[in-house]
Amino acid sequence: MNWKNKFKNLKVLKPFDPFNSKLCTCPPKLSLNVYTGCGYECFYCYTSSYSFGRWGYENRNWGVKKNIIENLKKDIERLNKKEFEKYKIVTVSLSSDPYPKAKYVDEEKLKFTRNSLKILTENNFYILLQTKSTLFLRDLDILDKNKTLIGVTITTFDEKISSKIEKYAPSPFERLKAIEKAINSGFKVIVRIDPLIPEINTDLRKLEDMIKLFKNCGVKQLIFSTYKRKKDNEERFRKIFPEIEKKTRILYDYLKRINGYVYMKEDLRRKILSEIKNVCGKYRIYFSCCREGFSDLNDKICDGREVLLC
Repeated sequence: MNWKNKFKNLKVLKPFDPFNSKLCTCPPKLSLNVYTGCGYECFYCYTSSYSFGRWGYENRNWGVKKNIIENLKKDIERLNKKEFEKYKIVTVSLSSDPYPKAKYVDEEKLKFTRNSLKILTENNFYILLQTKSTLFLRDLDILDKNKTLIGVTITTFDEKISSKIEKYAPSPFERLKAIEKAINSGFKVIVRIDPLIPEINTDLRKLEDMIKLFKNCGVKQLIFSTYKRKKDNEERFRKIFPEIEKKTRILYDYLKRINGYVYMKEDLRRKILSEIKNVCGKYRIYFSCCREGFSDLNDKICDGREVLLC
């Protein structure tokens, strides 16, 4: 029996399964998306193409999932059996940020993510928390540091670039300070440098500077993924960086789509990621790449669970 069928009757705790992609090598886990859509306006967003317009800082077409707290409690009642213990790892969240702060949706006020995390913690779930926000610091008081891994995405420390490619996200240095505070509070932290966008954040010297910073503040693992093209994010790319978009288009294999995405040519992707892996090795920080088809390069599973469970 497919393990995912065990959870077909659940409302909000869903098997993590990015398009049933063979490139995803994560062991079984569940996912919880408290909100639908996102307001950070990252131009490279991979969910906007299938989220029915639920994207954008001023968009009214997204928000918290209906009856999220009630449905989460009901799902957990169904799950709290011995047979399900091995599946009690939950990613929060990947198709939307768990800490939105936009014109019409603000987790700082709404606290639906905080309440969801509290329920998961009280029911002994392992939590893989993934965000671009710094608001996770607010919730450290309710999280179990032995069962919670904090993952923060930082694409670049160039604030001019960051303000263009992820317009409404907190500045990268604010995120770095939040990472340091979490580590000093006893939490394990991983960082996603994701996506790697040619001509924008793939300079190996600058990446090495980032890697050194993360190592020095105690980050355990770095996860990398290259920018995947889709029609909607290409259009946003073209508006922000028209010359770079045009120049880098030739690096992509438009004759071979993977789950609807246009990937960078395989030999080029492997070269970039292999060079970064070597730098990570130099600083003794775990390297992983996500949904690239190069699991042979990975030091650890790319969702960070080995860092949490070690």
